[in-house]
Amino acid sequence: MGQTYYDSTLTDEQIQAALDAIDGLIVPANNGKALAVSGGKLVARSVTWGGSSPVLEPLSVTDNGDYAPGAGVDGFSSVHVAVPASQPNLQAKTATQNGVVTPDTGYDGLSSVTVNVSGGGEISLPTGYTRAEYIRSDGAGGINTGVTANQDTVILLDFKVTARKYWTGIAGIIEGSDERLGLVWFGETAEGNNRNTARIFYDSQVSTNEVVTSSPVASDATRCRIGRVSALGANSKTFDAATFQTTSNIYLFGMNNMPSGEIGWTSTAGVIIYRCKIYQGETLVADLIPCTDPNNAIGMYDIVRETFCGLVGANVLSAGYHYEWAD
Repeated sequence: MGQTYYDSTLTDEQIQAALDAIDGLIVPANNGKALAVSGGKLVARSVTWGGSSPVLEPLSVTDNGDYAPGAGVDGFSSVHVAVPASQPNLQAKTATQNGVVTPDTGYDGLSSVTVNVSGGGEISLPTGYTRAEYIRSDGAGGINTGVTANQDTVILLDFKVTARKYWTGIAGIIEGSDERLGLVWFGETAEGNNRNTARIFYDSQVSTNEVVTSSPVASDATRCRIGRVSALGANSKTFDAATFQTTSNIYLFGMNNMPSGEIGWTSTAGVIIYRCKIYQGETLVADLIPCTDPNNAIGMYDIVRETFCGLVGANVLSAGYHYEWAD
């Protein structure tokens, strides 16, 4: 778009003097304004001169998007951007049980987590599940924990043996001579120093009397730690370092007797389990609570993975006194 210039300060005499001298465009140096002259005559006091000058306007934006100049405007002389930073959609949650807390669908993350996990035995299970004080097995039945074992696995077990029997598996996995992790109780019928002792298996190593108890056949539960650093009651043992990884899962109330794929060394002597926690290194990967599910099946509910671990084998497990816990 051109721009019209004119000079209102020149007199007719001044203009005529200029017209006598030149035809064409006169641009006085003092003000940059122009006169049009043709054939010695003043044609116009104002002309379009200097080429196109764009019409610009300032722009201020507060939202992301595409912006174009308005009608009659060639562009923007300046742009002021005041778009607020993107804010994530966060959720506040309350945790009522141990485990990983994640945001629900539609949320980008957690703004806060209120931990309200009951201590002691007051553990809240999902609707339809009823907590039991313990599970007892007197036959060829056990629980598949759904967790494999390696050199860093640690099993914490609260248990009790209710009778005496030779080769009573309590918890573990055996996949050969070098992939083993578990606890076995030797009863009164065992020979020599094995009698009334508990042995812990770690890789190719087996504890002897370094890890023993006078008897887990008692009125109270016995706590056992099964791993490279093992303990049973007041006795403990640290095994030599090893590297192994099982492909099958740890069983309770017996040993996962691989490669046969069956539960072995089962607890026909009678074993009670009150609770079982399994760690990989320092990470809790399973926390198994005795219970019955909505169909009244007996098993253990894992409050870490939020899944029910049921029966393996032919025997029907029995559950101890049921508790109803308030949230």
